Amino acid sequence: VVVVVVVVVVVVVFVMKPEELRKRIGDGVHGMKDTSGCCAGYLQANIVILPSAHADDFENFCKENYRGCPLLFRSKPGQVDAGPLAPSSDIRNQLPAYEVFMDGKHKERVDNINDLYTDDFVTFYVGCSFSFEQALQEGGVPVRNIDQGTNVSMYTTTRPCDKVGPFSGNLVVSMRPIPSELVEKAIDLTAPYVLAHGAPFHVDNPQELGISNEKLGSPDYGDAVKIENDDVCCFWACGVTCLEAVKSANLPLAITHSPGCMFVSDVKEDELSTLSAPILQGLTQKQMAALNTLEFLVKEDPGGRRINAITLPNQLWLACVDLVNSSKIIITTGFPCLISRDIPTESDGPLGSIALARTLVLLQKEVLLVVEECNGGVMEAGLEAAFALEPKMREKCSLKVLKTTNLDLPMEERISATDKVVEALLKTFCADAVVAIERAGISASGHYHTMRANVMDHLIEPIDHILTIAQKMGIATIGIGDGGNELGMGKVLALVEKEIPLGEKIGCIVGASRVIVAGVSNWGADGLAAGTAILAFKEDSGTLEEIACSLDFSRNVLQATYDAGCRDGIAADKDMSVDGMSFDNEHTKKLNAIKDVVHAFINK
Repeated sequence: VVVVVVVVVVVVVFVMKPEELRKRIGDGVHGMKDTSGCCAGYLQANIVILPSAHADDFENFCKENYRGCPLLFRSKPGQVDAGPLAPSSDIRNQLPAYEVFMDGKHKERVDNINDLYTDDFVTFYVGCSFSFEQALQEGGVPVRNIDQGTNVSMYTTTRPCDKVGPFSGNLVVSMRPIPSELVEKAIDLTAPYVLAHGAPFHVDNPQELGISNEKLGSPDYGDAVKIENDDVCCFWACGVTCLEAVKSANLPLAITHSPGCMFVSDVKEDELSTLSAPILQGLTQKQMAALNTLEFLVKEDPGGRRINAITLPNQLWLACVDLVNSSKIIITTGFPCLISRDIPTESDGPLGSIALARTLVLLQKEVLLVVEECNGGVMEAGLEAAFALEPKMREKCSLKVLKTTNLDLPMEERISATDKVVEALLKTFCADAVVAIERAGISASGHYHTMRANVMDHLIEPIDHILTIAQKMGIATIGIGDGGNELGMGKVLALVEKEIPLGEKIGCIVGASRVIVAGVSNWGADGLAAGTAILAFKEDSGTLEEIACSLDFSRNVLQATYDAGCRDGIAADKDMSVDGMSFDNEHTKKLNAIKDVVHAFINK
């Protein structure tokens, strides 16, 4: 008799609970190792611990730079637990490793801060992209760093953060190699996780972030992750940006997590959408996710101008918040680059300005459009078409054509005279915000240049200081451009000079508080209009989709500006075209993509 014994082995996958992991860390069992892949499905956080005197500045730094620093929770002075994130935690010994900084210099890496912690310390918990790695895996997207048993790769980019108090520094990004056919899926899967950095900030072309091929294999933080042949490098904003900000502040004492060695909270990933966080400023994660998607859409670079080498994160969201909080907005536009034509106005700018004005008026705001004489006829024609299409605009939108100086005078005299006119205009209109859309900006040489560096001084009223004067008056300023020589682009002048052909000669030196760099400036205006509508919409305003973006309105306004002599700045012989692309092809596709974002926002 032969007896056959069958042994059935049941494998149980055990996921450690965060409380247990934190205890193991506190007891020294886990060691000073990263937490990628630990407690899958739970929210992880970057940590910054500062003296209370600097806490307000750091919180505002996080709000201004939310893509890199999505603040989840700020403790009270001396509070060692993580509040709603983990009520039973102890920040003094429940990170695998801490970095200690004194006077901005790294002093040591330690496994606890029991002896360093004081009751004056405030702890900041900042979202981490480890939190969405399980969602990627469950969606069929491989996470190479987990598969390879390494920390994620992190790089310091060339993108400057907005400075607040003593805190500055450059954006840090984490890189995950994604199979090319799964990139769109990875974007869609991570987009909802806005408190964990959301969708990627940048895809492919690491050099546009200042990351050379050599540096790609030798990251600033974390480990080198092997990139397979069909992989595309996808870069998410990273909370190690906070560490760079702490170093820049030169505080007597500050403490952060060690990159990759995160705080693991009790909040499950599927509970993240219900979390209220300081960076939302009273708005919702759903709104922020929609605006992040819009920001990604409008910076597509069909013209190959390297505009993704000068884009900044955070800007569209912050600009939309500014407009939501404003009631009277000045919009200025006009790029007379067709200098050999009787009507030199190009088709990028006027349309975007009028489309944005329409949305703002439908949101119960008042708009004043400002142009110089050479662009006046085109704007008048476009605005009359707009009034016929949207009668409400006639009541709350007007046009001012400036002719403040003799264009033959020396530029210094013209600027001085124009500044007085601009200041009076800001005060008389009681402006809350100024938006410059594809508006020619003055360069370091004191001239206005086309992308080919041709001089346009004889056509332009030098109203650039409308931005600097407005900022001194506490008025929000927003610049939209697609080449670096537009008003407002001074905020990214160093990048323009380095990355854009002829950038050192043509780059505008006047910066805006918010700068939206788009593939086409009209797209930037369309994204700003849609984003503002998403944030400000009220049921009695009308239909959100119609308020945010109207394809028929844009087509008819563009036709009116063409009938008035406006032409494509790249291909002047083309009809109904902007920046060398047909309105009924590329531009219609972009507007429909923006409408799809709005539609998805409504129906989620």
